[in-house]
Amino acid sequence: MQITEVAIKKLIDYAAAEGFDPTVRVKIIGSGCAGLSGDLLLEEVITDDDITFERDGIKVVIDQISQHYLDNVVIDYIDGEFASGFKFLFTDEQIKSCGCGSSFGFE
Repeated sequence: MQITEVAIKKLIDYAAAEGFDPTVRVKIIGSGCAGLSGDLLLEEVITDDDITFERDGIKVVIDQISQHYLDNVVIDYIDGEFASGFKFLFTDEQIKSCGCGSSFGFE
């Protein structure tokens, strides 16, 4: 899993604005027309089963199930004319995206 510099800066800014340490949970949840989507949450609770690592000033927390889906993902922050937000970009050719790009699944 990779996180772009732009996304890291936005995560640090969001955490500071909310009064959190820059600890972010990356999670895959069931949703969307393709079946799965990625989510980022500011996190306060870390369990013994979580995978944690530091990346450029933030602590990243991943549950063991989500970790299996995140090997070939780049998390970026897109600041577009009509929408802005974090985007999960997959580099694995077996990953398919829905038409609007908000969810993914496997071929």
